[in-house]
Amino acid sequence: TVDPTGMPWFAKGDGDLFRGVAYEEVRLSMPIVSDGKVEFSFATVSGVNYVVQVWRDLGLPWAELARVAGNGSTVTITDTPPAEAGTSFYGVFQE
Repeated sequence: TVDPTGMPWFAKGDGDLFRGVAYEEVRLSMPIVSDGKVEFSFATVSGVNYVVQVWRDLGLPWAELARVAGNGSTVTITDTPPAEAGTSFYGVFQE
């Protein structure tokens, strides 16, 4: 079994939330899904760079959503998925 503690949340277009496998020690906050937007936060480590990616189509690769230079603070990412995106998966990866 996998302990879901600290695993990132994924938002489905209808507002359902799912957890997935976390990468390294990046822990995403519970997302806020409101008015067609998805917002989540994560703590950064000073000197570590992060790439936030989104995956909306199983036939396409992950797409870069943002790059964040870690400075020891918490950052918030906001995404507005297109209306036709049924499901969006989010990942935060350390470079």
